[in-house]
Amino acid sequence: RQNGVKVLIAVGGWSDQGVLLDSRFETLAANPSSRTTFVNSCMNLVNTYGLDGVDIDWEYPDPGQSATNCELLMTQLSNALKP
Repeated sequence: RQNGVKVLIAVGGWSDQGVLLDSRFETLAANPSSRTTFVNSCMNLVNTYGLDGVDIDWEYPDPGQSATNCELLMTQLSNALKP
């Protein structure tokens, strides 16, 4: 931070021990309760450790409902982070 570097938590990536994370993000984003729990957990980490934000690495939401759910998740996370 002394050099203007932001500190973020990164969530996601391509796989977790060979399991594609895309399906895990799909499940998470499709459920409003899961989205809220995820956002709250991210915010707890941001606030506890004084982080500057969250980097979500969802490789790649499919067109249609997946993309819509991704947008819902990102919007909810963005709204929580803005204040």
